[in-house]
Amino acid sequence: MMKNQSSDLQWEVSELLEEVTVEEAHGAILRRFNQALETLDPQGQEILVEYFYGSTFETLGKRYSLSTSEAEILICKLKRQLLSQLQRNTQARH
Repeated sequence: MMKNQSSDLQWEVSELLEEVTVEEAHGAILRRFNQALETLDPQGQEILVEYFYGSTFETLGKRYSLSTSEAEILICKLKRQLLSQLQRNTQARH
């Protein structure tokens, strides 16, 4: 009986450590993403966040007085800027 309890306890501790590690990694990723996002101008941040939450190019175009193709080009540009900043932040920490 004691061996079973010890094994169960080890398993529970292992599971808790895994959860904490995942939560810490998730938090670190979100911090880096938000830091990179903050390097964009406020309107760019707003547009990109709306896009990430599911707004279509057409919807974004209407909201920001852009054609659908202009909205698509803008999103591509903003995503490239965000990716570039994420890469810079990641490389600086190695």
